[in-house]
Amino acid sequence: MKSLTLDSPQLGEHVWHSMTADPGIATESRAHRERIEAAVHRYAPDLDWSRARILEVGAYRHFTGHVIAAERRSQYYVTDISAAALRDGARQAEATGIPARATRVVADFHDLPFATGYFDAVLVVASVHHTRRPEQVLREMLRVLKPGGLLVLANEPCARALCFHAFASNRVESMTAFEKALHDAGLLPTLSSPFWGARPEHLFGMIENDRIPLSLYTEVFTESGSVLERTLAMHSLVGSLERTLMKIDAKGARLRAEIRDLLRGAVGRAASLYSETERLLGYRLPTECEIHGLAQRAASLLEQRRMYPNDDEWQAELFGAALNAVVRKRAADVPVAETPFRRDMHIEADGLVRERADASTPAAGLAQPLLPEIHACRDGAELEPWFPREDWLWVHTDNKNLVNLKAQSVIEVAPRAERTLLLVRYFAVVDNSPPYYVRFWAAGQLLDEQLIVLNESRLVRAWLPEAAARISVELETIDGSPMDAPWRVRIGVFQMLE
Repeated sequence: MKSLTLDSPQLGEHVWHSMTADPGIATESRAHRERIEAAVHRYAPDLDWSRARILEVGAYRHFTGHVIAAERRSQYYVTDISAAALRDGARQAEATGIPARATRVVADFHDLPFATGYFDAVLVVASVHHTRRPEQVLREMLRVLKPGGLLVLANEPCARALCFHAFASNRVESMTAFEKALHDAGLLPTLSSPFWGARPEHLFGMIENDRIPLSLYTEVFTESGSVLERTLAMHSLVGSLERTLMKIDAKGARLRAEIRDLLRGAVGRAASLYSETERLLGYRLPTECEIHGLAQRAASLLEQRRMYPNDDEWQAELFGAALNAVVRKRAADVPVAETPFRRDMHIEADGLVRERADASTPAAGLAQPLLPEIHACRDGAELEPWFPREDWLWVHTDNKNLVNLKAQSVIEVAPRAERTLLLVRYFAVVDNSPPYYVRFWAAGQLLDEQLIVLNESRLVRAWLPEAAARISVELETIDGSPMDAPWRVRIGVFQMLE
């Protein structure tokens, strides 16, 4: 694990995608297919699909590539940091009667293992924002394109200037009363994020980067190619607050004062709804200083409206947008790669391709788990050497889980000469009980402590001490009393990595 640290977002991605279901995959896969086929039809009409080389980056569980590879006989590669997601995508394709023919490659999109100038087209949908280094990811995708090849990008968020970024909110189905009221009032894009609903990803240390300016995309695109098509979708980002802002007929100090009053109203509405739940969740409200700062930025953009080439770009900078684009890589006098990979790759028994385990890359570091995967086991008996029957109960409903039976439940692990990385995904249940703590201990050391306020999935990432033979999972009430509450911790992933 030399290539990863405890705060590496790849760890959260790896664990989250190991068992997260997504009912929208079939619909999204069809939409992705329409997107790539429409772009090729319009901008590369002479491309022979049977000889085409296509790459989908951040493919997740989508089976677009399997459909195109099967029906058009294209050489289609799908890549993602999560091996589980790629495997599930192949299973879902086969479940719909489509043979899984795309080549699945586990890789980190910051450093793709593919050869320079190999692909005719690269597709990426809603994935570039999963990094703090979007320019590096964009350049990698452009690098692997042939001269004249197409980069097809869809649904990538652009930054919103009119936003406090005060907290990461839950998704609609899990919102607190506070969040739902702000959502219904159209205030979440200003108080939380233009693309609210990122709390689960934040809990897992994953990246939901909603601060990528449109100008960054444009600059990287024009470095290596030309933009053939670009649209900016506002979705629900322009509501009553935004329309009121654009109607303010003032300049200078008066403009800033009117914007401050508008923002104070939004913050005041949030303050009236703020409760103990939000305090325990760590949600905060914008300060008066932040209100002044945001009013200044918004006023500047309002006064600069005429400097923008069109209103779409101006509104996108103010309120955010989802970017869709097609870019053609500039022609260059360089040879086209004849082989797909620039590094030594390993093919697993099921056809999954990844870098060799001894490679110093994040994708390789996640390749050698030390324990069986819970979601791959047939029954709880396979896990009893680690999860004693008196402490844990095997439950197989929508997902396979091990649930706690005591206030303190133990997990037996084989001692190792060196510290190992511990990754645990568990679902914490609150029901009608007050908030409580879940703590993980080993060898007298506190590995992790989390305050549970809502029913939600949590991630533990910690270094397991050398020679540790037992891990204890303890529940304690917020006032410090042991909490004898079975079925509160439901472990779906328990993994150790060297």
